[in-house]
Amino acid sequence: MDGPAPTEDKLKWDMVVNKVGLPERVLPDELRDSIVKRSRKDGIGEIQVRRMTGLVSNDALRIVRRFERVAGGKVDIAEKLAAVVDTLRPEERHFLELVSNPRLKKGVAHLIAEAGAKPTAVMEAYARGAVSLGKVEAAILAAQEQPAIVKDLVRHAIDQQGLCDTCVGSGRVKGRPNSKREDALCPACQGNGSTLVSSKHKEFSMEKLLQINKMIPKEGSTINVQTNVGIKVGGGNFAERMLKASDEVLYGAKVQGKVVQAEVVGDPMGVESVRSELEDSVQPMDEESSFS
Repeated sequence: MDGPAPTEDKLKWDMVVNKVGLPERVLPDELRDSIVKRSRKDGIGEIQVRRMTGLVSNDALRIVRRFERVAGGKVDIAEKLAAVVDTLRPEERHFLELVSNPRLKKGVAHLIAEAGAKPTAVMEAYARGAVSLGKVEAAILAAQEQPAIVKDLVRHAIDQQGLCDTCVGSGRVKGRPNSKREDALCPACQGNGSTLVSSKHKEFSMEKLLQINKMIPKEGSTINVQTNVGIKVGGGNFAERMLKASDEVLYGAKVQGKVVQAEVVGDPMGVESVRSELEDSVQPMDEESSFS
């Protein structure tokens, strides 16, 4: 018997009901086994607590007890609910206060009934808290592993030395048909016995590394070049420097005045369209061109 009645009253009730056999209707109210605590009713029913015998065995009680066992106990449940405390209803916050109190030895089901909360609402709040904390833990883990991630990206982006498929590392091949001697330099590796091998993830890795270093805009960003205005780039000023450098290569000197009007729209597959026109003549400058 784990109801809220004092121990003395429970002993009296047990004596007169179970041993003497008196019906409860003849007992005073304080000795009757009536329901004194209950949760709000929802899809799985309600958790009920009787004065003398305690928790009523029903589907709601069995589900909540299984939930407490799977969740890992009251400490874990309190942790997850605290993570989403701003979204909790008043009765769920009351339950959080109760379940966080280490001096209370009652189970989760009993505390839900005492707080008057919905059992399913408590379990749903626990799930939201688990997801919220999981995202934080994932972000922390990603930050801790970032050096290893970047190192792996670099490994795939840069070609590695591998065994030459033509000469199988010997550096030589047969010079004439049906010859048994390998007396000619391998045309594939020029006698080195090895060649550069590209990873199948090279393109993806290079793109991600450039994005990390803000050297190119992300997918879907745009580059707008306007006359006498400059360049607006989502991923930094790398494109601006590249444009200046290309002008120097094409025209042999720095340009001034209104030179180029262009619009470049990026898409997931690359640059979709380029439109440009030369508006004024190109006038060289005395200052030596540079690119940094």
